[in-house]
Amino acid sequence: MLKKKHLLFFLIIVISFSMTSCINFIEHVLFHKNGSGTYTASIDMSKLGDMIKSLGDDADAETGLGEMNNEFKKASRKIEAQEGVTNVRTDFDEESFKMSISFDFQDIDALNRGMSAYYHDSERDGNEVQQHIFFTKGRKSITRTSYSKLTEALTEALKEDGEVTMDPAVLLGDMYFQLEMSFEGGIKSVSNNEYSQGTGAQKNSLTWRKYIFKESDANKNMEVTVRTRK
Repeated sequence: MLKKKHLLFFLIIVISFSMTSCINFIEHVLFHKNGSGTYTASIDMSKLGDMIKSLGDDADAETGLGEMNNEFKKASRKIEAQEGVTNVRTDFDEESFKMSISFDFQDIDALNRGMSAYYHDSERDGNEVQQHIFFTKGRKSITRTSYSKLTEALTEALKEDGEVTMDPAVLLGDMYFQLEMSFEGGIKSVSNNEYSQGTGAQKNSLTWRKYIFKESDANKNMEVTVRTRK
């Protein structure tokens, strides 16, 4: 996960150029029938791209992008060290300004280890990766717990060294976190009606979105139990 100083860098750019946010955070988890799968975390900065490009050869912008890319590479090494995690890869599309990191996991425990490594920030949490429970698995069910570190990280970034003084709801109201889940075994029932289920070819997928700084979304809870057909 990006360190506070890198989150702060892009929040400052957003504030400087626009009254709307241009960074969104998306997680996608594909679950196979046997409990293995693929996790992908993306940071979508596509709307921010033109703003950054307008800075031309601005050294701060180039440095910030370079450091973000390096942080993703460091995160990939932490993830690779986790038991049950394979095929870790990163991608940074300089044209679309989308950055992502993905890995395959052999079971739910490996998924939790990989996600814990992704969200680990040595400046905040120390050098050792602390293990967190993001998902649990039953015989024919998968539960996403309410645990999240993203909002905490963004809030800390805004308060860092008192460099930014603003009302996040006004300037960053359009910034959201989106969780997407796909189930190879099909979906039988969903415990949380805040999730929307796809249709047609996407009928085995769920989407949950929270606007991080909107008061209307303050009580949204991502916790959900999905009962699968197989």
